[in-house]
This record gives sequence, structure tokens and C-alpha cells, in this order.
Amino acid sequence: MPVCTTCSTALPHLYTLYSSTNIRLTPCGSCKAFADPYIEAPPLSILLDLVLLKPGVYRHLLWNRGSEPERKRGSLPPREPDFWDGRRRRTLVVLGATLVLADAFIRWLHLRPLHNPGNGLAPLEANLTEVHADASEAVHTFLRTCLGCLIETIAFHLGVVLSSSIYLRLRPDAPRVPAILIPLALLYSSMTKLSLLLLLSLFPQTTALPPQPALNGFLAFSEMPMQARDAAGAVWIALDDGVLDREWVVRSLLGGMSAGFGLRVLLSSSPLPTTLLILCGWGAKTAAARAVGDWVVAGGGARRHLYEQFSIP
Repeated sequence: MPVCTTCSTALPHLYTLYSSTNIRLTPCGSCKAFADPYIEAPPLSILLDLVLLKPGVYRHLLWNRGSEPERKRGSLPPREPDFWDGRRRRTLVVLGATLVLADAFIRWLHLRPLHNPGNGLAPLEANLTEVHADASEAVHTFLRTCLGCLIETIAFHLGVVLSSSIYLRLRPDAPRVPAILIPLALLYSSMTKLSLLLLLSLFPQTTALPPQPALNGFLAFSEMPMQARDAAGAVWIALDDGVLDREWVVRSLLGGMSAGFGLRVLLSSSPLPTTLLILCGWGAKTAAARAVGDWVVAGGGARRHLYEQFSIP
């Protein structure tokens, strides 16, 4: 049953359909807002709200997409009952394949060894030289990384789905959640993480510069107390590229929070249970990464450690 994207109240219909180009949005009886304004929103707005982790867009994509409207005489006939179920399955496959390929590409950029690290070329030029010199190895590495990412993603989703099923059975007031919506919520939550990781891959971290002179020049004109200046200096150094691993922050902290947020919106649960559910999925994914790590990363060593580090959802 569709729900209001603002207050999660169950509603029989989200809009009234008069013709293919004439609809009227239904107001919610509880919060008096439109039940689902995303029905008329363009795809770009939905994508931006999804990246910004807005609860309403999760309710629209998970609960409301495909719901039947209230039909007036002369409107289009209703679709087959299993039409939207098939569309959800196709969305799950297409979105899952796209995110697995994006994750594999990001890891592949870090796992490829450079044959000529001291040739004086820029990092991008060195990477392109390696691809042209040994394209076969690069392709094989990418294919193994894709398969490894697929196995890890399946393990992560199975861990979360199984633990969520147990949690919903033990919860007396649990909502009825179709099993297919749980992996869909996790995939939608991954959009934020992978979007930022792709940007960081296109614009990698630069060599760290000494931050203290710039900080001293800024603080010289300020009237902050000495303790505040020391605290500002510590924060400045902690945020330097040579100290802070931005990809680790995005993959670990933001990835975990976004996955827990999407699951919390779907299950209407508090943060603590959803955190435990995500940790169950992380455990399954870490076990899968260690099982296939030697095969994906030929040679092991530091590259395998890097691969396992990137296996965090």
C-alpha cells in the first residue's frame, strides 16, 4: 500500500488519473501535504534528493512507485497486477549491475600496479602508459575485480536481508516489508557513496603541502585565544590530504550511514537496530572479500590489504 512521503501514513491512492496527461495529486489526511509530490518531479530532482538522503524520496521509490491511482471514467485502463513486480526486479538487476561496475572501476583504479613508477610521467599519463603496454593484464584484473565485487555485494545483501527478516519476525509492530525492497533500499543508498567516490577518483588527492604557514598567516590577523588557535591548528592538520584519507571517510563512514539511513526509512526503525543489521551485512561481505581476495588480487601483499580495505560497503 502506498504511503505519504512526509508522514508515512498509509493511503489508498496517491493521485487521481483523468487521462494520460491530466492527474491530480491526493493530499494526505494526516499532515495535509501532498501525499507524493515526487510523482510529478523530474528524474534529476529525484536523483539529487536521493544523493542528499531525503526520506521522502526513499518512500517514493520503495513504496509508492508503481502504485495504482484512482481512475476516473475515460482514463487509461489499469496495468497487469504483476507488471510493477517485474519492473522492480528489472530495476534491482539494472541498478545492481551498474553499481557493481562502478565499484569495480573505482577499485581497479587503485589495484592496478604501475610498471614504470619512476618514469617521470604524471600519474594519469603513467596509468595510460600501463594500459597501452599491458592491456591484457588490465582487462583481466578488471574482470576479476568485477566478479569479486559481485560476490561481495551478494554476500552483503544476503546478510542484511536475513538479519532483517529475523528482526522483523521478532518485532511485534513490524511493518510488512517485501523482501525485494531491502536490497533496493541498500542499492539506492549506495548512490551517495559511489557518486562521491567517482568524483574522488577523477580528482585524486594531491601531494600534501605544509599546512602550518597558511594557518599561521590566517591566525595572525585573528583575535582568538591561544587555546582556540591550538585547536584550530590541530583541526587544520587533521584535515590535510596527507593525514585524512577522504576515500576511507566516504566509503566507511558515509557509506555505512547512508545504508543504515535507507534501511531505517524502509523498516521504520530506530538507528540502533539498523546499525546492527548493517554490521551483519558488513561481516558477511568481509568474509567474502577475504575468501576471494587472493584470487582477485594476484600476488597478495599490500594490494590484497588495499582490496580488503575497499571491501567496506
